[in-house]
Amino acid sequence: MKVDLLRILGTLVAVLTLFLFLLMAQQDFVPFEYAKFSIAETVVPVNEVGTAVSYTLWGQRQLDLIILAFLLFVSAACCATVLRIEEGDHS
Repeated sequence: MKVDLLRILGTLVAVLTLFLFLLMAQQDFVPFEYAKFSIAETVVPVNEVGTAVSYTLWGQRQLDLIILAFLLFVSAACCATVLRIEEGDHS
């Protein structure tokens, strides 16, 4: 029985990626933690709606970055699969 090392490595990478995804999804992402804005210096008046929308969008940013990284990895893997040379095709 031949051991397929590439399949084992792929499975380990998938499990590790899932573990890292679950680990990062549990942590809090505090938007604007170090940003200090003076509302008095703004030209446009700031109200509660703008602040709430901003916090909502930045609150989802961590999950958004993880999904984008996963999509980039999958698209690179698919491109490599499509462009690989088969054993019978040497033209």
